[in-house]
Amino acid sequence: PWLDDFDCELLPVSFIGLAPYTEAAFFHRRTKTLITTDLFVRVSETPPEVIPEAKLEALGNPDSFLASLVSGSATGSPKNIPSTVLGWMRMTTLALFLGPASLLDPTSAFGSISGRLTVSPVLRVLVFGKIRSSIEEWTEKIMKWPFDKIIPAHFDAPVRAGPDDVRNALTCLIRGRADGVHEADLKNLRVINRLLRSLGIVKEEEEYM
Repeated sequence: PWLDDFDCELLPVSFIGLAPYTEAAFFHRRTKTLITTDLFVRVSETPPEVIPEAKLEALGNPDSFLASLVSGSATGSPKNIPSTVLGWMRMTTLALFLGPASLLDPTSAFGSISGRLTVSPVLRVLVFGKIRSSIEEWTEKIMKWPFDKIIPAHFDAPVRAGPDDVRNALTCLIRGRADGVHEADLKNLRVINRLLRSLGIVKEEEEYM
């Protein structure tokens, strides 16, 4: 019955990972809302209230065990950033980059993805960057919908955005450009991609064509 209220476009991906992966987009006609699963994120520049301050403060502590473990030392944390905000930066960049170039000072990596609609780096490298032609075809379909807001499954929602914003967010992905993300912050993802490629778990783009 929901088909009376929604349009839907699916983007199936052939066996990236251990099972088939499908991205989905829904358009709710009455509210002009685009609903997506994993493709888009908008990371807020300040932490959402739903995350306990104690957890953010622990992650933002210069002696944080997590930061020390990943970066190899407990020095080099940025100054004059509240511990809750730094904790939020570390939390998001760890999730979206699987560890940026520096988890102790993630300001560069965080600045490259926060405050705007974008494609998460982890999915850009491991999934969507491998099927750029399919992404482009799928994008043209969803951009025909007259939406003025997006509800992604992760991070900020709703996001005030329309078809032009979607096109801007996907242009660099489709064209194979970095979209302001520094290559050094993608190092861990590149290593993981090569490992998964060598094990035959993921393929390169031409093998999906």
